[in-house]
Amino acid sequence: AFVIKLGLLTYIVSMCMALPITLFPIFVAFRCGWISKTVKENWALRTGSFCSKWLMRLIPFSRVTVESDHGVGNDVGGNDVDPKPSIWVCNHVSAYPNA
Repeated sequence: AFVIKLGLLTYIVSMCMALPITLFPIFVAFRCGWISKTVKENWALRTGSFCSKWLMRLIPFSRVTVESDHGVGNDVGGNDVDPKPSIWVCNHVSAYPNA
């Protein structure tokens, strides 16, 4: 249990250092007007995913299974469609109308 906790803490600290460093050039490019908001968000998503994936490989504190819908969606010609990236959050709390 101690090794898993140490791995988790190392992973979190590494992400806290890696993400600002890797996302800063994208932020600068957006602020200078070189890229649009959509491009910034797409690049940030890819960069964050890349950092997370490689840090998880370097610091394997848990087993993560990635499930894909690849091959489920087909276009008109019957060819496989590459699924869009999506994120499922398990701790989401919706706002109540009377709250």
